[in-house]
Amino acid sequence: MNRRTSYDKYIQWMRSLCILLVMTPWVLVGQGAFKMGNDRVYNCRGKLTDSEGNQQSAKKYANNESYVFTVCVKGASSIDFTFKSAFCTESGADYLKVFKGSDTFGTLLNTFTGTINNPAPFSVNDSCVTFFFHSDQNIVCDGWDIDWEAHITSVPKPVFSPIADPKCNTSNIRVTLDQKFNCDSVKASNFALTGPMSAAVISAKGVNCDSRNETNTFDITFAAGLDRSGNYSLNFNSSFRDACDSVWNIRAKLDFRITDCPIRVQLSSGKYVLCKGSCATLTAAVTGGNPSNYVYTWLSGGLAGVPPKTICPLSDTRYILQVTDGVSVAGADTVDITVLDPPVAQNDTTVCQSSGSFDLKAVPPGGSWTGPGITNAANGTFSPGLAKGGVHKIFYTAGGCKDSMRITVVPIFAGNPLAACPGSAPFQVTGFSPAGGTWSGP
Repeated sequence: MNRRTSYDKYIQWMRSLCILLVMTPWVLVGQGAFKMGNDRVYNCRGKLTDSEGNQQSAKKYANNESYVFTVCVKGASSIDFTFKSAFCTESGADYLKVFKGSDTFGTLLNTFTGTINNPAPFSVNDSCVTFFFHSDQNIVCDGWDIDWEAHITSVPKPVFSPIADPKCNTSNIRVTLDQKFNCDSVKASNFALTGPMSAAVISAKGVNCDSRNETNTFDITFAAGLDRSGNYSLNFNSSFRDACDSVWNIRAKLDFRITDCPIRVQLSSGKYVLCKGSCATLTAAVTGGNPSNYVYTWLSGGLAGVPPKTICPLSDTRYILQVTDGVSVAGADTVDITVLDPPVAQNDTTVCQSSGSFDLKAVPPGGSWTGPGITNAANGTFSPGLAKGGVHKIFYTAGGCKDSMRITVVPIFAGNPLAACPGSAPFQVTGFSPAGGTWSGP
């Protein structure tokens, strides 16, 4: 084979390897082959062989070795180990010890030495296993070939540290979890807020990210300030890939509350000035806090229960409504109702249509008169001739209150003009109304 042919085959082999790496990257995830040495690895799956450091025979370990090798798989509940070939060391003098845990201070599980043709597989119920190998200056052998595979059956549920109650109108809180997450993988979409108001989470930013770009502290920003008191829950929902390349969904919840936002109460009345004997309706607009827990208390005015309320006070009255929900700062509002004594118009009267105009009387003075025949509202001037015959209802208004009286205007007509000559005989006047009156004159 010439040099060019060898080069072409090498290039073809490299291309095949590149295709394999591109098409099947999962083969390499969490795996690795390691030779015995002072090392700590975190692979979910792997292979551990002796050092193969012997200068005379590459497949054998060397003399005078003293190595500690640790396998730690985060979250693993157990790690299985399987020998892929016979185990061989100088019996008694060269040995491989297996410890439970992350160092040689853990429980000694087994010691392998000599020749073992079919070593039994073993499993360690821990996330870490440590190997210690010792060889002396004499005989060496082929060592060992061990595969391992870790098993992650559950992952620790993240837990939020409690936080102090945020202040009213806060739009940002800092949260801390009991485990670290990649700063770039935690986003606003991983959080959702529920409570008296459900403001959207618009930002989740890692705080003090370390050299591995991980942190357990995040600043959470809401789209609006939380201006309602009550109990809130910040829900965290995410997923992550463990050391064995499995994807886990994780959830956590942070409960907190806001207590210093006031409940807003707006108490109003259809009328604020009433005449004695009349009524109005009180209504209330209440916002903030938790409406399902509202408690309405009337601190003044003698009312009880939930508005609206119909009121008919007989004197000036102040109404105060307080609303609480057991958490928020109580809210209250006040309405003052002025009650006026109704005015008193004069008694009903009867006048002739032919009578002259006259002024009506009422207390208190200063009001206004309305009705048929009124020619001066302020003075209450009534003209019978303008009103004409009949019963007329006249109103007197003072301070928004009214009273009324009736004026009966009696119509009278003497008849059409008559003419007579001096010395003519007496005659009867006719065409007058009403009958029953008396006549007078020369």
